[in-house]
Amino acid sequence: MVDFLKLFGRSAVFAVTVLLSVAGAPAQAEDPNIRYVRTDDPEMNAAIAAARKSLPAMKALVAKHPKARPFVKVAIAHSAGKEHIWMFFEGVREGMYVGVIANNGKMIPQKVGDYFKAKPEWISDWMLMAPPERTGAIYGAFTLRVLFKRHPDAAPAAYKARLQPLPK
Repeated sequence: MVDFLKLFGRSAVFAVTVLLSVAGAPAQAEDPNIRYVRTDDPEMNAAIAAARKSLPAMKALVAKHPKARPFVKVAIAHSAGKEHIWMFFEGVREGMYVGVIANNGKMIPQKVGDYFKAKPEWISDWMLMAPPERTGAIYGAFTLRVLFKRHPDAAPAAYKARLQPLPK
């Protein structure tokens, strides 16, 4: 099971869950680990589109760095919109992205440790984390970069310094 507190540290873990919501949603969740983002947010939607477009680059990085930890962020529908949570990426089987849920959501029944299958169109981000004893480099994380820009104190400088350039 993945422990995001150990991977990110308490100050950055808030960004792992994003609730895409419709108008009328609270400005911020009660839980500091959750951020609400409107479904029509152009910057976040551009980040999601770029992440989806670069999924082949993620798969190539996974093959190149077999000891790194790969994650995909999946958008899971609920009654008020979609909740985006991280999943430890195990691979693509029968056209579905499969893995284990890595953080608890707020509006969905899936919990840490649940096995999950996601359609490709449900993928909203990806991230590859090299082992800290190696470089500790972080690849991808398109939506996190948007959130870190909006909430500069959300992640320690050491975490932000590990972010690698986005694939072209």
